[in-house]
Amino acid sequence: MPTGFLGGLLDPAARLWPSDAWPPLVLDDGLRVGSDGGHGPIRYRVIDSDSRRVRFSFGGDREGWHEFRVEGVEGDVLVHEARLHRPSATDRCFVIQLHDALIEHLLDDAESGGARYPRRRWPGGSRWRYLLAAAARPDPDSGHRSVRRLVAGVIGSTGALHLVWAAGSSFPARTRRELAHAVIGTTGKSGGLPSAVPTAAVGAALVGLAGLVVAQPYSDVLRAAGIPSTRRLDVALRIAEAVFGARGVIGLIGPTGSRHPRYRVLNAVVYSPLCLLLAAGLHALLSGDEAAAVSSH
Repeated sequence: MPTGFLGGLLDPAARLWPSDAWPPLVLDDGLRVGSDGGHGPIRYRVIDSDSRRVRFSFGGDREGWHEFRVEGVEGDVLVHEARLHRPSATDRCFVIQLHDALIEHLLDDAESGGARYPRRRWPGGSRWRYLLAAAARPDPDSGHRSVRRLVAGVIGSTGALHLVWAAGSSFPARTRRELAHAVIGTTGKSGGLPSAVPTAAVGAALVGLAGLVVAQPYSDVLRAAGIPSTRRLDVALRIAEAVFGARGVIGLIGPTGSRHPRYRVLNAVVYSPLCLLLAAGLHALLSGDEAAAVSSH
């Protein structure tokens, strides 16, 4: 059975298999012949194994094999080789490219002694496939799933509504003047909405913020794909939490006597309470993630 360098494939402490960003390699009997397992949906069986090589056959409908072997006089050259017969359309479109990216990352980690970031090697087209596959997996933060969906949904819907207004719509009011009365509280016939550019900017920012809320549980995946780190993402959400909280508090205690009556009612019943609820939701998500991180150490 392989030991040393190849034995690190199953040892998290060896930091050889890139399990921080990819599904871990799990086998029911280690690297011995006959051991079953795989990583994620890809199933394997060990069919050959010695001190310098381990070969896996693919499970399911896939025909072929792949292997790791150590070469060189001093055993310091790691080689991966694969053969897949009659790959399906899914294999050609996704599996092969993602498999290549995983192996490139493994080789990066092996070369750098376990320093996993940043990932240098992304075979052509594999990065967007990686992000699509990650987005399709279940939300790892199951305890906050409903809160996350609600917060992201409200923020994203509000952003989409701003983009609709920027395009010239008065929805859900009958006219743009009535919309201005309800949304910003202008009075009189001359009162109007801001121009399209700042309205669209606010809408785009809110839609982007909703995306950050959804993306937060996948920070390991985003970091592996070269997208800004978890710390930056959390800072952005903390800023949004503070902005929503401030808007809610100021909206409830600030003077609104000069605003249109329709705005005053909506501000007291909808706008300010909703901002406070969004701030509370973001706080719960961020605090829960911090507690989980502390408990895991």
